[in-house]
Amino acid sequence: MSEYFNNNFISAFLMVIIFIFLGFILRKTKIFNDSATEFLSKFLLLILIPCLAFRAFMCDFQIDEFKSNIGIFIFSFILFLLIIVISQIIIFFCNKNNYKIYSIMIALGQMTLFSIPIIKEIYVDNNEVIIASNMITLSFRLYLYIYAYLVVSKTKITKENLKKSLKNIFLNPIMIAMFLGLIIYLTQGFMYKVNINAKEYSILRIDKTLPSFYNVIDILQKMTTPLAMFLVGLTLGKENTKKAFVDYKAYLISFCRTFLVPAFTLAICLLSNLMHFTNFSNIQVMVIVLCFASPLSAVVNTYCISYKNQSYFASDVTFLSTIMAIISMPLFYLLVNVIF
Repeated sequence: MSEYFNNNFISAFLMVIIFIFLGFILRKTKIFNDSATEFLSKFLLLILIPCLAFRAFMCDFQIDEFKSNIGIFIFSFILFLLIIVISQIIIFFCNKNNYKIYSIMIALGQMTLFSIPIIKEIYVDNNEVIIASNMITLSFRLYLYIYAYLVVSKTKITKENLKKSLKNIFLNPIMIAMFLGLIIYLTQGFMYKVNINAKEYSILRIDKTLPSFYNVIDILQKMTTPLAMFLVGLTLGKENTKKAFVDYKAYLISFCRTFLVPAFTLAICLLSNLMHFTNFSNIQVMVIVLCFASPLSAVVNTYCISYKNQSYFASDVTFLSTIMAIISMPLFYLLVNVIF
């Protein structure tokens, strides 16, 4: 097993378990309250994760890598669509009233605050995996802020709500930081150069031209994983755990979210490579599978609570899928390593 589970992976998941448990206990004992949870959530989404997204692009531009990441964006967009459509068809025959919202719970996981911080810890200082993760979250946000919002809120598409959804997608700090980093990454070839240690860099490469300022960004992004997992623990500590453990439908949806979806994702990745539609490396397949193995998205849960649409059920799925994800992600990490 040691050749499949490296030290970075073991350290990452020990961190996940310890910080989730710590957050859970501190919330259950009411040492931390809703205000602390809200503050930590905003700190992560407004500062730390934007730093993580931006930092990934502070590397030399490579055309083959860029084309591959565009392919990951297109692939993940199609994959989300497939999962939503297939799950809707299956659930429709069992529950005609809630099949759309259940399919969203199956398709959309907590990538930003769960999968990506874990991936960052497994592949330390590997910008390739964070860029690939950013591409997946771009397609994820299109579904999350447009389709999921419209379904959960039961809102019909109008010019006004479509404009609001697009604003939520592209004018939030994470996406702004990602696009800013992407512009710097893409313009390195023709941007004004400065000579540093006998090598020329774009003046916008602040990791080279403004190292002191860049170190602040680097320190902030390193805080992402422990605080994100601590926030997950705080969120779980608020839930009614006894109620969640007796909801068999929540078990089923959570199992689909954390086991069937990543299994389906892995199968599609392998089939696509086999048929030469894609040429994903083992690391790229790992990133895609782990992103799709995350628990239910906190934003979907928030939608359900805000619009009183399956709110208690969504909370149960959030709790159970998080517990299951702690089990499923190591299993799929092992499986991908064994296959490759």
